[in-house]
Amino acid sequence: MEKIRVYLFRKSLIPVGLIAVCLALWGVVSQINQTFEAIQAANDISPSLVAGGITQAYPHLSLGLLCLILSLTFYYFNSKKRKEAMTPPLT
Repeated sequence: MEKIRVYLFRKSLIPVGLIAVCLALWGVVSQINQTFEAIQAANDISPSLVAGGITQAYPHLSLGLLCLILSLTFYYFNSKKRKEAMTPPLT
């Protein structure tokens, strides 16, 4: 039963990271869209509007990338331990 849980955990790490990045990119696109709507409503392209929208958009992306990096790290170390456990010792 423990092997099944470890297998499912290892197999679910990569999709979780990829879904996190996709959701983060969706957040960035929606925030940039709101920024363009604010620029259109103000009828002026001021640097403060653009910078404010970009500032609000990128935390989504950084959190998504952090989730991807963590999931890839856990996946790598988990698969490396599994390979070491399966390798017979040299005599």
